[in-house]
Amino acid sequence: MDLQSFYYFQEVAKDLNITKTANRLFISQQTLSNHIKRLEDYFDTPLLHRKPKLSLTYAGEFVLSFSNFVSNKERNLNDVMMDIRNVDKGLLRFGASVMRTSLVLSHILELFSEKFPKVELRISNLNSQLCLNSILNGTLDLALVLFHRNGEKNFDKELNYIHLIDEEIYLCVTDGLLEKYYGKDAKELKKRSKEGARLENFSRLPFAMLNNHMGRTIDFCFNEAGFTPKVRALSSNLQITSTFGVRGLAACFVSKSSVLTYISDFKRDDINFFPLLLDNEVLCQKCYLIHRKDRYLSQYTKMFSELLIKFFTYIGRLSMDEIIHEEGLSGLHEYLASETEI
Repeated sequence: MDLQSFYYFQEVAKDLNITKTANRLFISQQTLSNHIKRLEDYFDTPLLHRKPKLSLTYAGEFVLSFSNFVSNKERNLNDVMMDIRNVDKGLLRFGASVMRTSLVLSHILELFSEKFPKVELRISNLNSQLCLNSILNGTLDLALVLFHRNGEKNFDKELNYIHLIDEEIYLCVTDGLLEKYYGKDAKELKKRSKEGARLENFSRLPFAMLNNHMGRTIDFCFNEAGFTPKVRALSSNLQITSTFGVRGLAACFVSKSSVLTYISDFKRDDINFFPLLLDNEVLCQKCYLIHRKDRYLSQYTKMFSELLIKFFTYIGRLSMDEIIHEEGLSGLHEYLASETEI
């Protein structure tokens, strides 16, 4: 059996379009079709339905699973050999949301690149579910994923989950917006919500809502509060909803990570951050670093993982005030550099 044919079959399975796959791989359609035909001849069964549109046959599903398995084992073997030979180059495929990618790389990339300047970091900006799928099928080596409360029940037995941070979610609202809708009661509402905000107490406000993982988590709070929010804006992009918040157009929701990523927008004294409550507890989303249990971790993969763990450990210790005024960030680089060992 030709391993290259399995590779091409994997690629065709991604697009289910011979023309698109051939163009993407810079090979001819005939060459690609020949590799698929070679596998079908070897197994003496069709692997693809050609009509009405390209799709995997039942046998094709098994061949794809085997192809993914072989691909993962081949990468493991290559990484083991490179570590044995002390070769400090390679490829690290990392997945996370756009926001988290921007945040972590701005703090750890310099240290990582100093140690492994020949390692290519290939980044995929995906949501948590797509990151999980990509780790499982072997197209990513490491990924950051988020879970709701009790999300551990859905852990996949093929993966390792490294807990990074329980990230608190905050209701973000300006003084001006509170005073506009609550008048003389705004001051008392701020005082009462300092340690935890119940959404039913903010039902008069318009909201900039999120239709992503964090937004689905926040929906639990609205259900508990028993009202439907007045939606001023709806987006999956935290920077967009935060813009409505910091300009006093609507209340919005943020986390430490989002505030750190867009720190210049939040460095004002008239913005309030109230920890959001659900079932009398501060609402958190759990962030994990994941990889396959059977994936060999090269030296550079271990260092990248450790930098991520150290980074989230550090920011997890900071209060929102320390983040906003950047008091706690001054020692971050030194902490990462001194604590990181391979």
